[in-house]
Amino acid sequence: MLKRPLRLLITFCAITAILLLGTTCTTIPALPAGVVKQSSKVACGKDSVAVDFYFQKQAAAPQPLVVVVHGFSRSRRYMAGWGADLAGHGMIVAVMTQPYWARHSLNGEVISLLVELGRTGKWPIDARGNGKVGLVGFSMGGLTSLLAAASLSPPADAWVGLDPVDHAGRGAAKAALVKLPGLALLAEPSPFNGQNNALAMLNDYGGPLQVIRITGATHCDAESPSDILGQLACGRVDPKRHNRFRSATLEFLDGAFGGDAHPQVKARDGLEVVFNL
Repeated sequence: MLKRPLRLLITFCAITAILLLGTTCTTIPALPAGVVKQSSKVACGKDSVAVDFYFQKQAAAPQPLVVVVHGFSRSRRYMAGWGADLAGHGMIVAVMTQPYWARHSLNGEVISLLVELGRTGKWPIDARGNGKVGLVGFSMGGLTSLLAAASLSPPADAWVGLDPVDHAGRGAAKAALVKLPGLALLAEPSPFNGQNNALAMLNDYGGPLQVIRITGATHCDAESPSDILGQLACGRVDPKRHNRFRSATLEFLDGAFGGDAHPQVKARDGLEVVFNL
């Protein structure tokens, strides 16, 4: 018979596991009409990367490629809504799980390799890119996608940081190398976005850049979907605020992929332009 301290420990571990599972569940987003999802393991150098591809199965013409990157301690399922939305808007989307917990430079290298595979037609899907490439990253993914953008040659066509967060100045050290059009969408300052440390990270950004604050937004408003645990830490997710992240991103990408060298998101209710470069 188990001794009482051991029984208590087992009970505590079981309750903790149940709570963790319950608070980290996410809702699978509905796919827009005509959009399919295909999951694959993709070899990026020495790393095997889990990727969910979203694309329009019956698309007649080639479309832009977009790589979507999640935040710290998350995975691709927390950006599944972005995959569905962007694909429904006419893009071929790779939503990846970063292979390294916090080795940001290595994650950036993997993102770059995934982009290059897409450019050369080596994504394992029946869809064709049109030569245009975008990077979209949330939180830590904003940093690692920026590091990837700094190393791509030829450069990508657009970078979007969804409440991006720098770490130890790594993004700030590389931002000047990023020459492509950029958009940073910020939530309100909080510990989870380093009190908006993206502002310092992007101070020397090398291309045209627009920085916009989503009024009243929490850090997790930029995810899609988020979970209970994230909202307990960061604050409640509001669909209206998330839609402001979404609409601004789509507007910017439409401009960048349409050939605008300096795409701009129009100021409107809930969108506060912080600065333009």
